[in-house]
Amino acid sequence: MQGKDSTEIERGIIMEEEEPAFVVCGQRAVPGDELPRKGLAEFHKVFLGGKGKVVENAYPPLLSSLGAFCLVALPPPPKEGGGGGPTVYVVGGLGPGEIGPPNDEDDDKLVLYPGGCRLVDGDPPRWERIQTPIHNGRYSTCAVHQGKIYCFACYDVDPEVFDPLDGNWHKSLLSNPPHSIRDLRVYRPVLPHPSQHRILIHLSDGSLWAFYPPTRLSTFAWELVASHFDHWGNVVALYENLIFIHDFYTPSSFFVYDLDTSKWLDVVWSSETCINIGYNITSVGFDSLQCVGDGVFWAASWSPSIKRNEPVYIYFLKFKAEYVPATSTIRLTPLTSQMHPIPGNITVNRFLLLPP
Repeated sequence: MQGKDSTEIERGIIMEEEEPAFVVCGQRAVPGDELPRKGLAEFHKVFLGGKGKVVENAYPPLLSSLGAFCLVALPPPPKEGGGGGPTVYVVGGLGPGEIGPPNDEDDDKLVLYPGGCRLVDGDPPRWERIQTPIHNGRYSTCAVHQGKIYCFACYDVDPEVFDPLDGNWHKSLLSNPPHSIRDLRVYRPVLPHPSQHRILIHLSDGSLWAFYPPTRLSTFAWELVASHFDHWGNVVALYENLIFIHDFYTPSSFFVYDLDTSKWLDVVWSSETCINIGYNITSVGFDSLQCVGDGVFWAASWSPSIKRNEPVYIYFLKFKAEYVPATSTIRLTPLTSQMHPIPGNITVNRFLLLPP
C-alpha cells in the first residue's frame, strides 16, 4: 500500500516554499468479520505551493481501532546547521494494553497501531511505537506547546504531557485543575496560544479556560477566560488574540472572539466565490482551519465518493482576515483555492498542517 514508489498526482508546478504542506488522514473499512471495529488509516501528503501536488500513501498505513486518536506534529528541535523536518505523532484512541505492538510481519504488511506512535524518517518511512498515555489514552485531544504534546482526556481536565527527549508521559508534574472544573468534560479541540504561553480549553459547562504549563520561572496556573463562551466546534484556529470558529453545519459561517476585549466581532466575506475553482464559499462546510501567519488561513474540506470506484475530493481555501476599524468587523478575503482527488473510497477525518 505504501508509497507506490512515491506516486504523485500532479496538479501543476509546486514547491513554493512559502506555502504549507498538509497530511490528510483517511479511514478505510477493513472487510471481514474477523476485525470488528477496526479500520485502515491512510496518510496522504498535500503540498499547496503553486497549483498543488498530492503524494499518495506518503506514510505507511496503520491498522487500528476506529477510536478517536489525535494526529499532531512536533517541529524539528533546534540544532546547529539546521536540517530535519517535523515529526508526526499519532496519539490516543486506545488505552494501555488494548492492542498489541506494531507488527511488521503481518501477512498484509500492515502496522498494528498500539495507541501511540511516531513517524521515523527513512526510505521508506516507518512508524515507531511510543508510550501510550497513562490515563488519557482512549478519548483524548492534544495540543503541541513548546516542543511537547499535551494530552487532555474527554473526562479528565488534568493533562498529561509527552516529552520527546525522554519518550515518556508525565502527569505527576502537573497539578490538578481548580476543584470547580474537575468533573467537567473537555470539548475538542484544545487550542495552543503560544504568544501567551498557554492552552485554551472549552469545557462542558460552556466556560473557556486557559492552562499555563510550568516553565523554568513559574509553576502551572489555571485561569478563567470566559464563563459563558457561546460557540465552539472542531474547526477552530487562533490568530494573535482572535479566536476563529467555523460552524461546519452553517457553511461560510465564522465566529470571531476578541480575547483582548472579551467581545464577539461581526464577520463578513469580501466575496463568496473561491478563486481558481469558482465554487461558492457559502456551500462548503470546512473540516479544518489553520492560521499560517499574518492573518492568512487555510481551510480544508472533503467530499465523499459518489460511486464506488470514484475518488474522494479534498478542497483547500486560502483567505486573509483583516480587522476593519470603521465597522468593528472582521473581513475575510478569498485568495486562492485548490481541489485534488484521492483515489479510493475513504472517509477523510483529519487534516494536519505540518510546521515549517
